[in-house]
Amino acid sequence: VRARWELSRMAPAERHRGVRPMLDDRRLELAAAGQWEWLLSWLGEAPAEGGLPKAEQWRLILPQLGFMAALRNLRNLDLAGLSDEDVAPLLARFSDPEQVKRSRQLPFRFLSAYLNAPSLRWGHALEAALDAAIGNIPELPGRTLILIDTSASMGQPLSRKSTMTMVQAAALFGLATGIRNRDRADLYGFADGQFRVERSAYRLSVLKSVEAFTRRIGEVGHGTRIAEAVIVE
Repeated sequence: VRARWELSRMAPAERHRGVRPMLDDRRLELAAAGQWEWLLSWLGEAPAEGGLPKAEQWRLILPQLGFMAALRNLRNLDLAGLSDEDVAPLLARFSDPEQVKRSRQLPFRFLSAYLNAPSLRWGHALEAALDAAIGNIPELPGRTLILIDTSASMGQPLSRKSTMTMVQAAALFGLATGIRNRDRADLYGFADGQFRVERSAYRLSVLKSVEAFTRRIGEVGHGTRIAEAVIVE
């Protein structure tokens, strides 16, 4: 609390110029207390002279980013111009199955991060994280029918700002559940008709499975015949 109070007394124009020496005496670390949003807010807009470049600001913030916050800021890290060396610790976190499981992030978080990140450098780590996140999905007793709607309306984005469509989210949810319950689930895409997703497709990574599924959109029309899909043999 004292460290934060002391830093808040600095004039905004001095914060960018005085931040580097603080890295050695832990004042910045103590004041931030793991809250990267506070650190970004405290820095504020860079002054015309002596301001830290965006990349430098994000280098300060990186150690404060929690798992989910890191996922949500991949675009910002790319746009700020951070190097592969700068983001190597994040790539290692995403590639570590134990950290992924402890994060308790559901698979759609990793697909969303993959779709939003401008750089391809995140792809392998996010793919590994997505596969590991399957462990956070429950196993279902008995036999389960999984139906993924591929009708025309499902091509809309999840929200005004989202890059993920509803069918991508549905495909991810359905495929991840099917992979988790591989021998007890039957998976179909449906619209006017139905198409079966063979269990052999589950040998692919989750990300590749979603991409393969979405390529089949339109294969059985664009309607929403739910009743017929429920009684597929």
